[in-house]
Amino acid sequence: SSVLNAIPATAGAVNSTYIASGVTLTSPVISSITNTGTLTLPTTTGTLALQSDGIGFSQTWQVVTGSRALSTTYYNTTGKPIMAFVRLTCGTGELQGAYVVVNGVGVGAGSSAANGQSQVTFIVPPSQSYEVQANSGSPTLGTWAELR
Repeated sequence: SSVLNAIPATAGAVNSTYIASGVTLTSPVISSITNTGTLTLPTTTGTLALQSDGIGFSQTWQVVTGSRALSTTYYNTTGKPIMAFVRLTCGTGELQGAYVVVNGVGVGAGSSAANGQSQVTFIVPPSQSYEVQANSGSPTLGTWAELR
């Protein structure tokens, strides 16, 4: 197994970085590459993905509070992982908070602190559902932002 990094393209082209997942390289193994001629990659099994397909590349934080509600299911249709930050306003001194469900699996929870706020941050893979529920009490949605 090997991770394929910084495969140079032809002269004058921009280099790309690749992330390998479960990739096995078989003969021939590349020991050096010049920027002239034709590059023939070794046979691979597994998945190669551009690093730019990952979270944070060509994405910006967007405040989506006005289009989000608690206990409502949303779907990541961006084709890339997204990161979400949700802050709930809870009654001061009351034990309330947020519970996060991604694709039917509970992945995080936050309880209110002395300041009456509960915060959760989570990642949603492409094509998966997500929602934030109140795990107790009646908190209100303060801020919902997504890196998308």
